[in-house]
Amino acid sequence: MTVPPPDDCRRVLVAANPCSGRRSNCGPVERLLDALRGEGLAPVAVWDSAERARLLRRETWRAVVVAAGDGTVNDVINEGVSAPLAALPLGTENLFARRFGCGHDVRRLARALAHLVVRPLDAGEVIRPGERRRFVLMLSAGVDAEIVRRLAEARGSGRATGRGGYVAYLRPTLGAAAAYRWPRLRVEADDVTAEGTHLLVFNVDAYALGLSYAPDARDDDGRLDWVLFPKGGLPASLGELWSVWRGRHLARPGVRHGRARSLRIEAECPAPLQADGDAAGFTSVEIQTHPAALKVVVVP
Repeated sequence: MTVPPPDDCRRVLVAANPCSGRRSNCGPVERLLDALRGEGLAPVAVWDSAERARLLRRETWRAVVVAAGDGTVNDVINEGVSAPLAALPLGTENLFARRFGCGHDVRRLARALAHLVVRPLDAGEVIRPGERRRFVLMLSAGVDAEIVRRLAEARGSGRATGRGGYVAYLRPTLGAAAAYRWPRLRVEADDVTAEGTHLLVFNVDAYALGLSYAPDARDDDGRLDWVLFPKGGLPASLGELWSVWRGRHLARPGVRHGRARSLRIEAECPAPLQADGDAAGFTSVEIQTHPAALKVVVVP
């Protein structure tokens, strides 16, 4: 559907991240700003996260373009964005932009923002006492979340920078492979209860390295697709990845999967969570779906 912007607003907020990806983002952002101006729009670039949150709350925008990776997309969503979302892929992982964007073609993106056709997009939400955080792509509990947790810990302590691409994941991956204890998870998904060691919950069928865990997931049906693997340990984990790559994981013995509006995740000891590629604390948590919570720009 075509949505006329309020008062014919031509202002576009470009939310950029100077630390995402493997190289400087200044050049691509400048090219995007030039393309937007060429379409008669009025872009405003913001690089500071605090200023970005202030502008999202207090100003009216035709659309918001995240010029970064999935982590910044997630931050913008949780800062209360109400304008239609678009993305220019400038991060290490760019699953949101791959699903809803146009690659690095800034002119094509600018034309889409000038014509502004949007569609609704569901969101999930992680809920624990005193804390709520939304996600738009996926969430997981298990060894991949431990890798994300270790990377976040290294960055927080100064042992790793925000750059480095996939190389930055090497040490956390080796550390998780050596030390992760594979706690048992208990999942309540609507009226289904299941147990296993690795849970993945998808709003969008999007995962690192192009792996497809939930090929039938829809981002506009008000439900989340979940997949639970039964066994822990490195050999089982490698077998899981091999079966996903071959598209046969849902038929493996002991694998449970389904679709639910809400889930509750518990573990025998606290298990790490990641949402949209960022560390998201530990179990126990509840997961809720918010149908049509966001608007995404349709890029022809």
